[in-house]
Amino acid sequence: MRAFLLSLMSLTLIFSLAACSTGGANLGGSTWSLRSLNGQPALEGITAGMIFGEDGSLTGKTGCNSFSTTYKTSGNQITISPAASTQMACPQPQMDQETAFYNALANAKTYNVQGTILNLIDASGTTVAAFDKVDAASISLPGSAWNVTGYNNGQQAVVSLVSGSEITAIFGENSILSGNTGCNDYNVRFQVDGRNVKVDQQVQMTENTCSEELMVQEQQYLAALQSAATYTIQLDTMEFRTADDALAVTFVR
Repeated sequence: MRAFLLSLMSLTLIFSLAACSTGGANLGGSTWSLRSLNGQPALEGITAGMIFGEDGSLTGKTGCNSFSTTYKTSGNQITISPAASTQMACPQPQMDQETAFYNALANAKTYNVQGTILNLIDASGTTVAAFDKVDAASISLPGSAWNVTGYNNGQQAVVSLVSGSEITAIFGENSILSGNTGCNDYNVRFQVDGRNVKVDQQVQMTENTCSEELMVQEQQYLAALQSAATYTIQLDTMEFRTADDALAVTFVR
């Protein structure tokens, strides 16, 4: 009986450890925020992380530039291809983090998931990068607030905001979208179904009169908003696209 109890306790311990640390976990469809690089904490207040696609795509942000590449897993082994990225210049701490980020991706040979933490591990067994899992609720549209960074002007071009202006968009849990166009406050009903979104045509607004360029911006932004058919949230950015997959509005959280 004592031997049986010891065996049962051993099996319980093994299963408990397996539940806490999972090598070879399916990464497809998951989003992760950078926690540390080579044991050093990620920069505070700087968005960095990555998104594993179900199709083997890998996209993300280093804290400076956005990147895209592909990945393959087999058991607990992982291979990440060299990344294509934007070419922005950032303050040196962000550039240093970016270099370490890319090196970590290139050197990763295995991985494991411990609870809500993903570890990338090099050939020597050293954890070169750690990430926190992003809660699915944070990639849901209702209950989120955004600043608009660009909108389609109706002439097949996405343009930046008028210098010095700000457009806000707050998607309420009550299906009311409210904010400011850079001139007037507005609110309008919206609907979501999966990744589909629809903004009603009837908008309630204040009646301020602003400069001509702000009034044009307001008109074009609202039209772009109402043309949206789908939305995608990636880390701290969001895109609204039309039914033809044209870019309608871009946002930052």
